[in-house]
Amino acid sequence: MGNILRLADRRFALIALLYLALTLILTYPLPRHLTTRMLAAGADPQFWLWTLAWDTHAFTHQPWAIFDANIFYPGHHTLAYSENLIGSALLAAPVIWLSHNPVLAYNLVELASIFLSAIGAYVLARRAGLRQSSAVLAGIVFAFTPARFLRITQFHLTTVQWVPFGLAFLYSYLHGGRKTDLRLFVLFFSLQAITSGHGTVFLVLGSAVLIGYRLWQGEPIALGRRVADLGVPGLLILVPAALTFLAYQAAKNEAPALARTLDDYGMSTASYFASPSHVQKLILSHAPAWMTTPEADAYLFQGYLPILLALVALAWRGDDPAGQRPDPAHRWWRRAGLLLEVAALVFVAAGIAAVWFGPARFKIGDLIRVSTRHPGRIWLFAAIAMGCRLAIASRAPIDLGVRARRFASGIVRWWRARRHDAATPFAIITVISAWLTLGPPFGLWRWVYWLPAFSFLRVPSRFVILELLGLAILSGFGFERMTRRLAPGRRVFAAVIVGVLMIGEFAAMPLDTEAFSLEPPPIDRWLDQQSKPFVVAEVPMPNTTSPAVVAIFNTRYMLHSTAHWQKTVHGFSGVEPPFDTRLYLQMSRFPDDESVRGLADLGVTYIVMHTEAYRGNDLAEVDARLPRYANWLTLVHVEGTGRVYRLRKPGQ
Repeated sequence: MGNILRLADRRFALIALLYLALTLILTYPLPRHLTTRMLAAGADPQFWLWTLAWDTHAFTHQPWAIFDANIFYPGHHTLAYSENLIGSALLAAPVIWLSHNPVLAYNLVELASIFLSAIGAYVLARRAGLRQSSAVLAGIVFAFTPARFLRITQFHLTTVQWVPFGLAFLYSYLHGGRKTDLRLFVLFFSLQAITSGHGTVFLVLGSAVLIGYRLWQGEPIALGRRVADLGVPGLLILVPAALTFLAYQAAKNEAPALARTLDDYGMSTASYFASPSHVQKLILSHAPAWMTTPEADAYLFQGYLPILLALVALAWRGDDPAGQRPDPAHRWWRRAGLLLEVAALVFVAAGIAAVWFGPARFKIGDLIRVSTRHPGRIWLFAAIAMGCRLAIASRAPIDLGVRARRFASGIVRWWRARRHDAATPFAIITVISAWLTLGPPFGLWRWVYWLPAFSFLRVPSRFVILELLGLAILSGFGFERMTRRLAPGRRVFAAVIVGVLMIGEFAAMPLDTEAFSLEPPPIDRWLDQQSKPFVVAEVPMPNTTSPAVVAIFNTRYMLHSTAHWQKTVHGFSGVEPPFDTRLYLQMSRFPDDESVRGLADLGVTYIVMHTEAYRGNDLAEVDARLPRYANWLTLVHVEGTGRVYRLRKPGQ
């Protein structure tokens, strides 16, 4: 027994090393520049960088008031205006404390999210009953498919690594009833709740499907036993998730605008075929225009191999019962007839598409070329396929009535088998998630967005992440069913071949990186030496209502505040509180009566001016107006291109 356990440990270690190596290879060249570069350095990544830095600061300075972040003054619970990332900060904090480099911590957490997602999907696949080789492929699909893998630049969407772990232990509990598994599920639920709200929604939906499936199989609810299995330890583990929910509810009560509204949430058709992988870009470069136009809104294509293996998992019926196997020769004639029928239908569909959409062409280099420029040829091929089918009718009769009844009974048998098929709950997860990504009028989102926590999601296409987790497990089942008769060695060899093909299909490196360092200006570091507490506002602010432009300035000033961690009027979120929008418009005209008085009424102590950020004659115009407010503004420090003005109402 000890030897078996040691062998299992060694195999798991090798699998973990494989996932780590793939993470480093597919994110190249980021691993070479972990301290100085990021995959993106726009407003969103800078916001996530600030969030990790704030959480790390709060761990040691105000752990019980971590949601009262220093942004969006005078708002409260402002960390809950967006994703809080506390779970990710638990990983980032030791790196920040040791290296004093938040960029390094940010990059390491990103890479860890990919690695842990692969491990989590592997564990889920093993708990679902898959062999090791099949589970390894499931981990590759979930972690490295571009539709999930390249969400790495969206920090709150890449850190969903606890979802597969949570589903793995819930699955085990539902099938084995062990208290430990239930408590581990709750542990990973709490971890996900403090790591990513999006991931929490995915985990809730996946859990609901697993529980519903077991109820469909006849599992009793037995609520009392479930609560007893959870026990006091399980309830204590839930406390972080409960406190997080209360913080978000408090923020929503104070700023109702934080609740999303149902708006235009549909994705373009091209999004469902879009992927930045080299293989898919090559294929799409020769695809019909309707597959690429209008431009994709997101990368939602899951990959050819995962889809193919998932279809095998759903369609595979295994061996026919003994005594019911057809004669081999008859079986081959029947298959040939079916192949000809499918070919005829494909040509007919292509002919209709050519007439409806106009000519299209597909080619790979100069070797393979399919063209619909001449619909007559397509109809000719359809007629040839139909003629060949009729020619073998004596050996493979075309009895539509009998075949229709067989097909219907086959569907019934297939549906009944699904009730006891371990792949079924993951198929349901995949279908529901895919349905949620669809836009109107067929999408499911408009019927469920009002549910608790669901309205926190801005774009329902992000459910593609949960869809990919379901697809990953289905891929594992598909591979298992295709290779179930192979000897162990040959099965491993087949898994290696499929895995290599998958990585080849998913590869998109080298990834673009941008140089970035978190280094607040000297003028902001000077503020850290002043008497505290105080409130800061920084200028210039752009005179625009464009959220993207305003976000760039706000996230920059949020990072400046890491020098002193005092309250700042600046902030960034997926939604803007009403007081926030009005304030920025006032500050864009600073200094004038409205902006100076408004900031004073708000309780701002210091105004930091970054003279290098003004354009053209703007600084000269500002300097010309400043003497009018000498009774309000006192220049207290100049350093480099920065100035600090102390703001007081006259008479104070």
